[in-house]
Amino acid sequence: LLESDELASFLEEKNMNFVFYPHIEMQKYIHLFSAKSKRIVIRDAGSAIVENLLLESSILITDYSSVFFDFAYMLKPVIYYQFDNDENERAASKRWFDFEKDGFGPICRKSTEVIKILHELENTRLGEKYQKRVKEMFPIRDKNNSERVYQAIIGLEKDERKYNLLYRIVTLVTPLITSPYISRVIGADGIGQYSYTYAISHYFLIFAVLGVSDYGNRCIAKVRDSKEERNKVFSEIVSLQILLSVGMSILYIIYCLVVTENRRLAYMQGFNVLSAIFDVTWLLFGLELFYVTTLRNVIVKIGTVLLILLLVKSPNDVWKYTLIMSGGTLVGQLSVWPILRNYVCFIRPKWNDVIKHLKPNLVLFLPVIANDLLGYFDKIMIGNMSIDAELGCYDNAEKLLSIPNSLVTALGTVMLPRVSNSIAKGELKSVNEMIQKSMLFVVFATSALVFGICAVAKEFVPLFFGTGFDLVVPLLYTLAPYIIFVSWANVLKTQVLLPNNKDMTFVVCLILGAFVNVVLNYCLIGTSGAVGAAIATTISEGLIAVSETVALRKLIDVKRYLIQGLPFILFGFLMFSVIHDLYVLNDIITLICKVMIGAIVYLVCSWLYIYRFYPDVITSLKVFRRKKE
Repeated sequence: LLESDELASFLEEKNMNFVFYPHIEMQKYIHLFSAKSKRIVIRDAGSAIVENLLLESSILITDYSSVFFDFAYMLKPVIYYQFDNDENERAASKRWFDFEKDGFGPICRKSTEVIKILHELENTRLGEKYQKRVKEMFPIRDKNNSERVYQAIIGLEKDERKYNLLYRIVTLVTPLITSPYISRVIGADGIGQYSYTYAISHYFLIFAVLGVSDYGNRCIAKVRDSKEERNKVFSEIVSLQILLSVGMSILYIIYCLVVTENRRLAYMQGFNVLSAIFDVTWLLFGLELFYVTTLRNVIVKIGTVLLILLLVKSPNDVWKYTLIMSGGTLVGQLSVWPILRNYVCFIRPKWNDVIKHLKPNLVLFLPVIANDLLGYFDKIMIGNMSIDAELGCYDNAEKLLSIPNSLVTALGTVMLPRVSNSIAKGELKSVNEMIQKSMLFVVFATSALVFGICAVAKEFVPLFFGTGFDLVVPLLYTLAPYIIFVSWANVLKTQVLLPNNKDMTFVVCLILGAFVNVVLNYCLIGTSGAVGAAIATTISEGLIAVSETVALRKLIDVKRYLIQGLPFILFGFLMFSVIHDLYVLNDIITLICKVMIGAIVYLVCSWLYIYRFYPDVITSLKVFRRKKE
């Protein structure tokens, strides 16, 4: 078309100019284009702005570019010059937009047809036929489009918050229902057997999926606007995932046949490993279909709770409990596959395209394996070096602490995007204020939790878990301090390390903590059992928090954070001293009294301290309250 004599004549006759602006990805080849007429101007991103060209131009000639929507919205004529349509017939069946049926202008296959249409256009106005299509596509024509888009986004965020709130509530409530019931029904031995077999199956699971959770999410997010690319990337990554999962499933079967002693539970835990084949949570996250995973998780959790209450009735039902938990995981992963056809379809990929995703997956796998060495390897070592009952008590102690710990660490999820945005804008003062207030809140909350849990442990544990879990009390004393370390490290990770792109620092600190954890577990479990593992966990989590703090000492005011947090630790110790030896009538009344008196002591001391030294925090709370009202 650029070399067309007919176009050159038309431009001279109508006294018009023709601006050729290729797609941004084609502009690197712009030197290969030339034109006969001086009225044909070749532009690129360095010499023209697309928005200005759309406003200044009278007619648009394009192939498939979505800019035709903007042009048609202004009721200006569009010509589709789709000279390669024969090559795109296969792709045309997958397009959501039918150019023949819904297009805003005529479709041309040859340059002569384009010239003919140009001559037929009257006063460069859109024909009535196409005006009708435009009005059907854009029924509302005013200056409030941005407002409507904004309100729609806010609506989505509200829905997302509702789903997340529902999931958090279910996540917090279900252990409060199942833990006391399971502890009384199958006992410490049964919980220990389940925990040990689950921990082993979990390692096969993580080697099956590697780092696909983050990697797949990122890859899909990059191509989600192109269905063809989305299908391609999905097919490649899921193929790699299936290959790895099948391989690990085979290895797990060999483990069950050759190594394990408790084959019955091990086989049932195999559903966890098998679920890796069908785990496409990364795809749903990449497509931002968060509500799908949230609803799935909520339904599965509620379903497993109901089945446990209905079917698990005696210590001999450990296998039923195991089957319900592992089967629930598999069913949950399978449940989302029926809806996938609405978003992707599988295309048989080439081997090289599949294997290219292995290396970046392995890179992201490092923090996964380091984190899981902290979370599960201690249970395997207790199971091998001690008795099932000790592992059952250790597992219950960790579950109990995970409830308050998840509430505190949830702060990081909220603050990460805010801090990242402020850093991108260069608002360093705002960033420092957010980190300072986060640290203040974290030490305030965790000090209350640590000393509060230790103060009520001897009354709470037998009431909550029943008999046979006396070991949980010293385990809570030993593990409780790690809440402070984990929460401190979480603030550093989400508000300093990740927003400043210091991912490798985080990984190194995590690997260091995992290594120390394994060494200490090996040294301590043999002599101290589960308490030794608790000591190892607390020390390793403390080491991670300290190493991250040292690594970031030039970016954060460490001395300030330590000084502002120390009084809360003292208030917590004071609370512990006041209520620890308190006893009134029976364990239930004693527990209630301890919680009430402890809360009064800690909150009064903390309020006076914050009011005296951090009045801006009180002001922020008052402003927040007014906004809520």
